[in-house]
Amino acid sequence: MKKQPVQEVDEEADYIYPEVEARDILPASVFQDGMDRDGAEAILKVINITGAYLIRSSSAQPNQRVLSVWTVDRCRHYKVFFDEKLKFSLQRGTHFATLPTLVQHYHATNLPKCDFKLEEPYQGR
Repeated sequence: MKKQPVQEVDEEADYIYPEVEARDILPASVFQDGMDRDGAEAILKVINITGAYLIRSSSAQPNQRVLSVWTVDRCRHYKVFFDEKLKFSLQRGTHFATLPTLVQHYHATNLPKCDFKLEEPYQGR
Protein backbone atom coordinates (compact mmCIF):
# COMPACT_ATOMS: atom_id res chain seq x y z
CA MET A 1 0.00 0.00 0.00
CA LYS A 2 1.37 3.42 -0.96
CA LYS A 3 2.02 5.97 1.81
CA GLN A 4 -0.21 9.02 1.75
CA PRO A 5 1.84 12.21 2.25
CA VAL A 6 0.70 14.90 4.63
CA GLN A 7 -0.18 17.95 2.53
CA GLU A 8 -2.12 20.33 4.66
CA VAL A 9 -2.24 24.03 4.17
CA ASP A 10 -1.84 26.42 7.07
CA GLU A 11 -4.83 28.71 6.60
CA GLU A 12 -2.62 31.72 7.28
CA ALA A 13 0.11 30.71 4.82
CA ASP A 14 0.09 30.71 1.04
CA TYR A 15 2.11 27.55 0.51
CA ILE A 16 1.75 23.80 0.89
CA TYR A 17 4.20 21.99 3.10
CA PRO A 18 6.62 19.61 1.43
CA GLU A 19 5.47 16.02 1.22
CA VAL A 20 6.56 14.67 4.58
CA GLU A 21 5.11 11.58 6.13
CA ALA A 22 3.39 12.25 9.45
CA ARG A 23 5.01 9.10 10.85
CA ASP A 24 8.46 10.49 9.90
CA ILE A 25 8.04 13.73 11.88
CA LEU A 26 5.77 12.31 14.59
CA PRO A 27 6.73 8.68 15.15
CA ALA A 28 5.12 7.06 18.18
CA SER A 29 8.45 7.38 20.03
CA VAL A 30 8.20 11.20 19.98
CA PHE A 31 5.23 11.10 22.39
CA GLN A 32 6.55 10.75 25.93
CA ASP A 33 3.46 11.25 28.11
CA GLY A 34 5.05 9.94 31.30
CA MET A 35 8.12 12.15 31.04
CA ASP A 36 8.56 15.37 32.99
CA ARG A 37 10.54 18.50 32.10
CA ASP A 38 13.75 17.27 33.75
CA GLY A 39 13.50 13.90 32.00
CA ALA A 40 13.03 15.57 28.61
CA GLU A 41 16.01 17.84 29.21
CA ALA A 42 18.21 14.91 30.27
CA ILE A 43 17.34 12.79 27.23
CA LEU A 44 17.66 15.62 24.71
CA LYS A 45 20.98 16.72 26.26
CA VAL A 46 22.39 13.20 25.83
CA ILE A 47 21.18 13.09 22.20
CA ASN A 48 22.79 16.54 21.73
CA ILE A 49 21.34 17.21 18.28
CA THR A 50 20.20 20.77 17.71
CA GLY A 51 16.52 20.60 16.79
CA ALA A 52 15.91 17.18 18.39
CA TYR A 53 12.43 17.16 19.90
CA LEU A 54 9.80 15.21 21.75
CA ILE A 55 6.24 15.88 22.90
CA ARG A 56 5.27 15.21 26.51
CA SER A 57 2.43 15.94 28.90
CA SER A 58 2.69 19.06 31.01
CA SER A 59 3.38 18.29 34.68
CA ALA A 60 1.29 21.26 35.77
CA GLN A 61 -1.58 20.61 33.33
CA PRO A 62 -1.68 16.88 32.42
CA ASN A 63 -4.19 17.44 29.59
CA GLN A 64 -1.82 19.87 27.87
CA ARG A 65 1.13 18.87 25.71
CA VAL A 66 4.59 20.42 25.66
CA LEU A 67 7.05 20.41 22.76
CA SER A 68 10.58 20.05 24.19
CA VAL A 69 13.44 20.95 21.82
CA TRP A 70 17.23 20.85 22.20
CA THR A 71 18.86 24.09 20.97
CA VAL A 72 22.70 23.89 21.02
CA ASP A 73 23.25 24.21 24.77
CA ARG A 74 19.84 24.01 26.40
CA CYS A 75 16.34 22.63 26.14
CA ARG A 76 13.40 24.87 25.31
CA HIS A 77 9.83 23.96 26.19
CA TYR A 78 6.78 25.21 24.27
CA LYS A 79 3.20 24.68 25.39
CA VAL A 80 1.12 23.24 22.57
CA PHE A 81 -2.15 25.13 22.77
CA PHE A 82 -5.33 23.52 21.46
CA ASP A 83 -8.65 25.20 20.90
CA GLU A 84 -11.64 23.57 19.15
CA LYS A 85 -11.99 26.56 16.85
CA LEU A 86 -8.37 27.68 16.39
CA LYS A 87 -6.85 24.18 16.66
CA PHE A 88 -3.09 23.82 17.42
CA SER A 89 -0.55 26.58 18.10
CA LEU A 90 2.64 27.47 19.98
CA GLN A 91 1.95 31.19 19.88
CA ARG A 92 -0.84 33.63 19.15
CA GLY A 93 -1.66 34.26 15.51
CA THR A 94 -0.21 31.05 14.07
CA HIS A 95 -2.66 28.16 14.13
CA PHE A 96 -2.67 24.76 12.45
CA ALA A 97 -5.42 22.27 11.73
CA THR A 98 -3.39 19.30 12.96
CA LEU A 99 -0.38 18.57 15.16
CA PRO A 100 1.60 17.12 12.19
CA THR A 101 1.03 20.37 10.29
CA LEU A 102 2.32 22.39 13.26
CA VAL A 103 5.43 20.20 13.43
CA GLN A 104 5.95 20.43 9.65
CA HIS A 105 5.76 24.21 9.90
CA TYR A 106 8.48 24.36 12.53
CA HIS A 107 10.68 22.04 10.46
CA ALA A 108 10.63 24.80 7.83
CA THR A 109 10.38 27.91 10.05
CA ASN A 110 12.23 28.97 13.20
CA LEU A 111 10.51 28.25 16.49
CA PRO A 112 9.00 31.22 18.34
CA LYS A 113 11.62 33.47 19.97
CA CYS A 114 14.37 31.15 18.76
CA ASP A 115 16.76 30.84 15.81
CA PHE A 116 16.30 27.09 15.45
CA LYS A 117 13.98 24.74 13.57
CA LEU A 118 12.78 21.27 14.46
CA GLU A 119 15.16 18.73 12.96
CA GLU A 120 15.03 15.27 14.49
CA PRO A 121 12.15 13.57 16.32
CA TYR A 122 13.06 11.57 19.40
CA GLN A 123 13.45 7.93 18.31
CA GLY A 124 13.43 6.32 21.72
CA ARG A 125 16.25 4.61 23.54
